[in-house]
Amino acid sequence: MGLIVALTIYFLMTFIAYFTGSCVFAYAAYKDHRPMFAIAKVLLLIVVCSILGSKIFHVLFEAPGHIAPDGTLIRSLWELMQADPWHAFRLNDPGYVFYGGLVGALFVALAYPGYVNYTAKALALGLSIGRLGCFWTGCCYGLAEIPVQLMESGFMLWLFFKIDRLDDLLIRYSLWRFGVEFLRADESRGIWALGLSTSQWISLGILGVLAGRALTSAFKSSQMPQTRIQT
Repeated sequence: MGLIVALTIYFLMTFIAYFTGSCVFAYAAYKDHRPMFAIAKVLLLIVVCSILGSKIFHVLFEAPGHIAPDGTLIRSLWELMQADPWHAFRLNDPGYVFYGGLVGALFVALAYPGYVNYTAKALALGLSIGRLGCFWTGCCYGLAEIPVQLMESGFMLWLFFKIDRLDDLLIRYSLWRFGVEFLRADESRGIWALGLSTSQWISLGILGVLAGRALTSAFKSSQMPQTRIQT
């Protein structure tokens, strides 16, 4: 597939993914009678922070292998920042990392807690479409050309119909991503302690935060004074 065609498909599917996810978010918020101006404001912030987050993660974890403006090969994040400091903000370049986009979206959603759960189905459907773009473009294949993009697209479509809360999405996706990373051959994003990839450690971090929050909530509930019924 020619480079121009591949990039066109990539950005077209990315646009469709963001547009569709935004429609799902807006519809869910509208059904709950949220003000239209507030919906538009929160949605715009989520989209912008999601795009920037995905690009920043791309730079942080995929810097080695880039080509500098002078044609030299980049070997580290520091070299990329020196040679091309605005790389993360050129949105017309390919290279978007889902977990970075998720962190960006969560940053905004948590600032507006009443809108948090509207992001669940929006993220699920958006990623399902986005992974189709990865497949058709030919990127993100797994070991032995395993089509992990299609596997993840199908899994996220299933989650779209299955979940309603953001926590449910985060738990299921983190477990899925941790496992599927063994098929993704994601060395380009970094392999760290215990031979686990960047995405696997992020998955474990998300699961740890959610588990800690659940334990804290359970502990607080157990400390609440019990009302006794006098007989």
